[in-house]
Amino acid sequence: MRAWLLSFVQTPAFEDDDDRRAAQLLRLVLGVCIASIVGYALATVDHSIAWSKRAPLFGALLVTLLCERGLRRGYVRPQAWTIVVGLTALSLGSQVTSGGLRAPATLTLFVAVVLAGQLLGYGGALIVAGIGSVGTLVVFELYRAGHVVRPLLHTEGQYARALVVQLLGTGGLMAITAWSLSATMRRLRREQAAFRDLVEEAPDAMASLDAEGRLIQVNRAHEKLVGQRREELLGAPFDHNPSALDDQTMAAARERYAELKSGKHIPLFRFELARPDGTKVHAETNARAVKRADGTDGVDLVIRDVSEQVLAERRQQDLEEQLRAARKLEAIGQLAGGVAHDFNNLLTVVLGNIQLMRLSELSEEQDESLGSIEAAADRAATITRQLLAIGRRQPSRPLALSLNDSVRQISGLLRRLVPEHVIVTTALDAALPNIVADPAQVDQVLLNLVANARDAMPDGGELRIETSTTTLSHDEQLPPLERGVYVTLRVKDSGHGMSSETQQRVFEPFFTTKSLTAGTGLGLATVYGIVKQHGGHIVVESAPGAGSSFSVYLPATGEATSGLEPVAPPAPRRCVRLLLVDDDVGVRSVVATVLQRAGHQVTVAPNAHEALAAFERMTQPLELLVTDVVMPGMSGVELSRELRQRAPALKVLLFSGYPGRDVLALGEQGAAYLAKPVTPKQLLERIDQLLGST
Repeated sequence: MRAWLLSFVQTPAFEDDDDRRAAQLLRLVLGVCIASIVGYALATVDHSIAWSKRAPLFGALLVTLLCERGLRRGYVRPQAWTIVVGLTALSLGSQVTSGGLRAPATLTLFVAVVLAGQLLGYGGALIVAGIGSVGTLVVFELYRAGHVVRPLLHTEGQYARALVVQLLGTGGLMAITAWSLSATMRRLRREQAAFRDLVEEAPDAMASLDAEGRLIQVNRAHEKLVGQRREELLGAPFDHNPSALDDQTMAAARERYAELKSGKHIPLFRFELARPDGTKVHAETNARAVKRADGTDGVDLVIRDVSEQVLAERRQQDLEEQLRAARKLEAIGQLAGGVAHDFNNLLTVVLGNIQLMRLSELSEEQDESLGSIEAAADRAATITRQLLAIGRRQPSRPLALSLNDSVRQISGLLRRLVPEHVIVTTALDAALPNIVADPAQVDQVLLNLVANARDAMPDGGELRIETSTTTLSHDEQLPPLERGVYVTLRVKDSGHGMSSETQQRVFEPFFTTKSLTAGTGLGLATVYGIVKQHGGHIVVESAPGAGSSFSVYLPATGEATSGLEPVAPPAPRRCVRLLLVDDDVGVRSVVATVLQRAGHQVTVAPNAHEALAAFERMTQPLELLVTDVVMPGMSGVELSRELRQRAPALKVLLFSGYPGRDVLALGEQGAAYLAKPVTPKQLLERIDQLLGST
């Protein structure tokens, strides 16, 4: 019983806030209705009225209790309709049974209309007002026709008591309605303030347009994004500032706005926005068409600053482009290395036979012809070295050196390389740290960059060579370089410059904008290969008509400058027993001839397996192994290691046109290396140095 009674004063639980508030209001209205009905009945209890005449009161009480029961079960809107219609019916019924329009219950009609507006909206209020008005007119006509029952209350006291109860009940309902309206207004103000704060503090820019495309609302983020104050923006068309967007972007924005108004869905729209202060920002807009509360059409915009995202995407594209270029250069390097190996073998045969032929008596014409052949072979050897540099296969002997010293030492040659109408200036950083690099390859980088700058200024200009120190504070500052200190070599010219398409291909092997007779297209590709081989990076900056700038970044080192190894005086030639291994028959033939004429005892083998077999057949100790590096089956490096395990005192000379990655590592263990193409003089001098170091 107690639980049943408590259920009438407890508010039901609703998930929706509007239903919960409506239920609270209905609970209070039902309480007042019950009190008014009971009070009205008690106010007239002393009058001898048949209980049958009080049927409307008991009916109203029963309906009220049923509404309360339905409200506890969660039915809000049906109970609201029941209450307002019931109040209207009670008022009209009281008019019919209690003396027409003078019945106290007539006041209930006003309460019913107000409650209908609060609970059911303006539509419900109009419906209840219409029913009440029509019902009142009908009662009035019935009263004129004499069909209305005489008043139940005959005395003034009885009428006054009933009127007081009715006024109190009506006043209570009106108070509840006013309280509900006030609470609703407070809630709306709080929600409006919270929503305004949410919009104002949002990190993304927000704007609302009216049906004509004028700005009617913006938040602080929007002011910051576009660089204008709210007072300047409100009331202005969204395209009021033509300088904010370029012509193509402005046309696209207007086209998308027209599509929105026509009911189409548009995707995210990305654009570049120019602020009044000259800065630019990349933004992305999400727009949708809306129907405003007043029934007008509009557009809501959410604009996000995506400058960092665009920068990251561009950086990713640059990295992908660099990766593709690196893979392309790696593939070309593999091809170039293979070609260089075969060419170097051929050149070794050509240069060797030229030297052998010069040992015999030649006519002046024959000697001149041999000189032309030798010059062509030297030129071919230079090209093969460039191919090896492109593939990062060029033998390197890095030393700690000063880039400033390299520029100074080669400055004379650089000035002879450029014509007199080109002004050459230098700006060298006195506090420049050292780098670890191959001096000859650094000179090659300088020569190629200067030659490229010279060719870009056929009518003269200025060529500037600069050195400086660059500190990278994070890995993404200059990808793919990691953070650290780098020595920068910059070669700038005032020539004709390059287009963006040319810049994308400038380091590709054999790519050139010059005539077929003016260049091979290997100079900058060689620079790129050398820089990458030294763990550095190269950047080109150029524009048509604005000259070009090539910046080379090489890792700095704290090591002191290394002195060049002193050149030992030629040791007296000592003839030894040696094993010559090379898979190229022409190279074997000419090298064997040169060595035999020098007095060495030479055993020849075409591959490593036959060399091991020849070693096993030897009855006297082997003193020197001369072997090619790249051979089918076992390589020259593997052969060297195998023979030195059997003869630890064995001297090793490796020579190849395409060295492997482990040649220098073997050199640290006592082996010597000689790059093809090799002349007989170079070969014999290198052997004498190797044997003289015993």
